[in-house]
Amino acid sequence: MARQVAEMLLQINAIQLNLKQPFVWTSGLKSPIYCNNRLVLSYPHIRSKMTLWLAEAIQKKYKNRPYHIAGVATGATGIASLVAHRVHKPYFNLYPNNPSKIKPHKKTKLVMIEDLVSTGKSSLGVVRDIDSESYGVSDTFCLFTYGFESTYHRFREQNIKLHSLCDYSNLIAYAQDINEINQSQLERLSLWKKDPTNWS
Repeated sequence: MARQVAEMLLQINAIQLNLKQPFVWTSGLKSPIYCNNRLVLSYPHIRSKMTLWLAEAIQKKYKNRPYHIAGVATGATGIASLVAHRVHKPYFNLYPNNPSKIKPHKKTKLVMIEDLVSTGKSSLGVVRDIDSESYGVSDTFCLFTYGFESTYHRFREQNIKLHSLCDYSNLIAYAQDINEINQSQLERLSLWKKDPTNWS
């Protein structure tokens, strides 16, 4: 599945790799990868596939247990609402400093959905605004993550498990397989994941 997701995201330029002219994040961090996974919504076949895969992963994890779905605004709201529709569960958007007005009769599991998880700060930031008496968050599902160990550590500190359809390591391995990058470029791209702050 990870290879299929990588193929699709590269095919529609939702993800771009550029070692010659790295992208610069708002934090100032230089990055060889750019992601705009909201483009998935513009391609019905790809949109349907990713919605299905996320829905299946969530249903496998939760089985017959009750849960609600929330999309982290704004990037994930489109795909998350489609997943909620597919699994027939209540849905709402998660905005910073704007907790949901939906109040279940008893405390319910809340599955968060993201389009992209980078450092995890924005995802975990909205968790603080969730009414802990109404919802318990133990899982976040996303289309793609860079796979930084520091990100997984942040999620573990909050007792939340991060699940992704594809990650950076699978993406660059696939890019090499289709000759999008060579071995030398693969090594440089791998170094960025290990130490993005000092990479150049």
